[in-house]
Amino acid sequence: MTSRLPKRADGAEPAAKPDNDAQRLEEVRRFCILDSGADPRFDRLTRLTSELLDMPVVLVTLIDEAREWFKSTVGTEIAEIPRDLGFCGHAMLLDGNATLTVVDALQDQRFSTHPFVVDGPKLRFYAGAPLVTVNGHKLGMLCLHDVKPRPDFGAAQERILAQLAGIVMDEIDFHRIESERKLLIGELSHRVKNVLSLVQSVAQLSGRGNAAAKSFVTTFSERLSAIASAHDRLVTTDWNEAGLKDIVLGVLEAHQNIDKTRITVDMPNLSIDPQFSQTLALLVHELVTNAIKHGALSVPAGRVAFTAVRVGQKGIEFSWTELGGPKASAPSGTGFGLKLLNLAVRQRNGTVTSNWETTGLVCCFSMPIATMAQRSIGEAALQSPETCVP
Repeated sequence: MTSRLPKRADGAEPAAKPDNDAQRLEEVRRFCILDSGADPRFDRLTRLTSELLDMPVVLVTLIDEAREWFKSTVGTEIAEIPRDLGFCGHAMLLDGNATLTVVDALQDQRFSTHPFVVDGPKLRFYAGAPLVTVNGHKLGMLCLHDVKPRPDFGAAQERILAQLAGIVMDEIDFHRIESERKLLIGELSHRVKNVLSLVQSVAQLSGRGNAAAKSFVTTFSERLSAIASAHDRLVTTDWNEAGLKDIVLGVLEAHQNIDKTRITVDMPNLSIDPQFSQTLALLVHELVTNAIKHGALSVPAGRVAFTAVRVGQKGIEFSWTELGGPKASAPSGTGFGLKLLNLAVRQRNGTVTSNWETTGLVCCFSMPIATMAQRSIGEAALQSPETCVP
């Protein structure tokens, strides 16, 4: 059963809405795709459809309550049209996965007076295959237009169009999964930050009024802040990877009591995995803290150079070099920072050397590149879809 829409100004009667349209609209919105940005995955499919079927206009159409919105287009820059002007509404009324083909719109009473046929682009041909969910709801159509009749478009072409519509539907479903994943990561991220804040608050309350604990609480809170800094960077990439230099700079930004111009950071724009991102944040925090308390950053003239270089395709080497500070000497024991550095690097089959030179501490550590993402920031093949709250 269907519900009728008012006649258009040209006298034609637009396609009726199916009686289950409310449920269908809920399904459309559940897929989080309406009004989402450009996506190269869909653009590749519309271009492929255009080439395979020799069609000048191809649209991935999602049908909302009062409009037809185009996720991807070939041959037009129009983003949407009113629903009562759409051809796709008629195709949506067919049973199952049936494809609607209109060889010559001028000869079809449903479209012969349509403003897009009589005026405007003067469309003559239409074909549309439905984008059907596993629940049987039609989100919209993969549709074709031409400005001339296409009697050559037969059953073989309809089968190709239907198969391509199935691929488009797979991409829409993937978009939904990615959107839900991003939403979940965002919620988990929010909770993790709340936990970190809670732990930090408990530590501070526990140390209040206890002079012996005050130093520990301060140090502990600063280390939590370093982890939180790396966490913030990872959130922007859905916990897939983080920029090596971004992690380092994030830790330095948290140290508001030092002049950042005294620390030179020179390293490639590599991506590193989430686990190493957090470890590196702690390592940098410990090196900076040590330099502030005992090393080059404890005196006005001191400075630090922190560099990372790739060694062929095998690994990456870090170098923390302090200059202009007090004469360095090896500590009598192994502090937390050095223990953490040695443990973290050696767990990744790397090496660490620390030298206390007359000019300051020189700490070098290296590890195989295989433990890091082997691509630079910006080389991701696809853009992530936007977050949507169903």
